[in-house]
Amino acid sequence: MSEYLGKLTEVEGLDGCGKSTQVIALGKRLDSLGIQRVITREHWPEDILGQAIHAVVEIKEAKLDSTALQLTFVGNRINHTIVQIIPALKKGLNVFSDRYLESTLAYADDQDRPIVIALTEMLITRGKILRPDLSILIDVPAEEAMKRLGIRKAGTASGESDTSKVGRQSIFEKEQKLKRVRQNYLERFGCGAENKVIVSGLGSEEEVQMRIRRVLLAHKIYKEL
Repeated sequence: MSEYLGKLTEVEGLDGCGKSTQVIALGKRLDSLGIQRVITREHWPEDILGQAIHAVVEIKEAKLDSTALQLTFVGNRINHTIVQIIPALKKGLNVFSDRYLESTLAYADDQDRPIVIALTEMLITRGKILRPDLSILIDVPAEEAMKRLGIRKAGTASGESDTSKVGRQSIFEKEQKLKRVRQNYLERFGCGAENKVIVSGLGSEEEVQMRIRRVLLAHKIYKEL
């Protein structure tokens, strides 16, 4: 967890779970209350590693070995943390990241997971990556995620407000892959850690948003929301 005045919250989940929509909605809610915040995401697009990830994962113009790809995600996270997240936390701003640490640990292939877990823990001890103050998993079955992704690919965003993704399918958006990723997430979030919370991503966007707000209040990220 961070030692700074601000708090870091990561919002996690399968592609298509609605996390981008929820992070954006939360940002708008905080804006309406006059509360300063930082909304960010991973992969972080502001460095060359983020651009490489985009080329491999989103637009598929390049290829990387699976281990190399996961290490690229980790390198991108280091830059994201040092350049954007820590300076904001030092100013006392709460940071909400659409994906962060848990994504790599959930999406990595079985042979790569021990590597990225060990590397992540080492980087946390060195202050290059932060352990979030709060991790929220928006959980939906893989079948529901694929249904939403099918709608998005057809050109109608459902559950995701990031319109840059509409009509495009990432290399991870396959049902069997998402089933395994969900299992990894549930194992990570089912460990009993107080700062890891699962909320259902089923229901209306407003219902999911209220669940998230209740979690933030319960964990004293805000006194009212």
